[in-house]
Amino acid sequence: MSSIVESLRRLRHTMVPLPVKYGRRFREVFRFMQEHQTASRDELEAYQWSRIRAVLEYAHEHVPFYRQRFKAMGLLPGDIRSREDFRKIPYLTRTDVTRHLEELKSDEFEKLKPVQTVTSGTSRDRLKIFRSAEAEIWRKAMMWRHFHNIGYRFRDPRAQFTGKLRFLPEGKFTNIDYNENLLMIEQYAINREQAPEIYRILRDFAPKLIYCQPANISTLILHFQEHKL
Repeated sequence: MSSIVESLRRLRHTMVPLPVKYGRRFREVFRFMQEHQTASRDELEAYQWSRIRAVLEYAHEHVPFYRQRFKAMGLLPGDIRSREDFRKIPYLTRTDVTRHLEELKSDEFEKLKPVQTVTSGTSRDRLKIFRSAEAEIWRKAMMWRHFHNIGYRFRDPRAQFTGKLRFLPEGKFTNIDYNENLLMIEQYAINREQAPEIYRILRDFAPKLIYCQPANISTLILHFQEHKL
C-alpha cells in the first residue's frame, strides 16, 4: 500500500513540467541565460554595468542604510561612472547586516515578496538574509543553467546533502521532494555508523547528480571504503 501511495504522490507532483511550475518569469530568465552564454566579454561587461547602475539607483532611493552611506561618502549614484568609482563604496560586512538589518530593507520590502534564507554557515553561525522574489528566480535560473551545462535536466534524480530537516520525525534523516525528484540527506547524518544506510538509500535512488559540499562527499566515501562498499 505504501508503494502505491508513494507512486500516486510522485504522479501528483510531476504531472506539470517543472519549468511550468516555476512560472513564466523563471522561463524568461532561464531562456535569457541560455541565449547569452556565448555573449562577448564587451557585451557581458556592458550588461553587468547596466545592472550595477540600476542597483545603485534603487539602493539610494529605497534603502535607508545605503542612502545614509552615500550621504556619508558625499556621493550620489550618478557620481559612480567607472569601476574605480564603484570601489569607493565600502564592503557590506557581517556586522553591518546584523546591526542594521531593518535599515537594509527596502521601503518596498513587502512589495518585493521577500524570501527569508540563511547563509551556508560553513565556518560560523548562519546569517539571516532576505532575497526578493525576483532575485530568487535569478538564483534558481542560474543554478539550472549550470545543471544543464553538465548534462543534468529537469527532474533527473538528484541527491543533495543539506542542513537539518526540522520537519522530519526523530531518527529520520532523509526526505524526497517529489516535485524536483530530489533526495535530501542531512549532512549531520554522515558518520561511520549510518554510512551503510546512506549507501543503500543512494543506490536505490540512483541520483544522476549529487549536490553537496566537497567535504561531505569525501567523508562519506571514506566511510564507504571502511565498510568495503
